[in-house]
Amino acid sequence: LKHHLIEHIADSSKPTASLLTAQIKVDNRVTAHLLGDATIDERLKNIVKLELNDAPPSLPEETIAPIREALSQSPMIFMLGADGMGQHKTAASLCADYELPLISIDIKQLANLNMPFATAWRLAMREAYLINGALLLNNWESGLNEHRQPPLDLWSALVDYQKPVFLCGERDWEPLDTYRTRRLLRMTFAIPAYSARHQVWQQFTQGKNVHA
Repeated sequence: LKHHLIEHIADSSKPTASLLTAQIKVDNRVTAHLLGDATIDERLKNIVKLELNDAPPSLPEETIAPIREALSQSPMIFMLGADGMGQHKTAASLCADYELPLISIDIKQLANLNMPFATAWRLAMREAYLINGALLLNNWESGLNEHRQPPLDLWSALVDYQKPVFLCGERDWEPLDTYRTRRLLRMTFAIPAYSARHQVWQQFTQGKNVHA
């Protein structure tokens, strides 16, 4: 019930009936999943995605290695940097080392759906549980309140989720929940120095008729 894997159908003629006597319906999305259909809930189209591991990490190995080693402990990882700096590719590559799928959720787009955010969030988390993979939350700031903290139901769901969780934000962030049971690691994605960008350009154009 918590993650909308099954739905409780109330009987209006028996308002005081217990849950044990109520009708239970399996949601169509869950039925489709059990039949092998991996299509994400249509209501979450382009908001919840299964990320592909189709590119190497955008950070050097000495930065990636400690995160990779800790990933087996299912930490939370805050990825600081502007959008498009390689956070998704890096997270997907890390997860691939553990044969973990990676599900991304765009918090900003989720909040703009034509339904209460709490409902949209539960549906998104249901996809994570069905796919059983790591989570990546894009536009993390969009889910924070005026104190730059997430709503309790959102944060509790992430802390309880027993897979790695990546949080992508453009401003540094620190949770006030000092009693959480999950480690919070950090990665910074910045624009590389000119020499590093030039080296990548040379590698990409090697053997091609391209001149600087």
